[in-house]
Amino acid sequence: MTETKNYKLTPSDLTFLYSGCKHCFALKVKHGIRQPSIPIPGIFSTISSLQKDLYSDKRTEEFCNEIPPVLSPAFRLRWARVRQSVSFN
Repeated sequence: MTETKNYKLTPSDLTFLYSGCKHCFALKVKHGIRQPSIPIPGIFSTISSLQKDLYSDKRTEEFCNEIPPVLSPAFRLRWARVRQSVSFN
């Protein structure tokens, strides 16, 4: 009688690891051997937080007149919450 093995798969593994390296995918799923992680330099986190502080809750025309007026995602989300909490009856 053959023994059935269960493997744990994550969406990220199926999407990125399998398409990038099938051998690496098999090593991780069958043997638990992961690819070495590459540390991301702190400068990218710094740039991200500075941009978030600068652009959050602003309309595009406030920081660039060439871009058509569009609400930033954070502003749209906040506006949607306000609209849900206010009754127009």
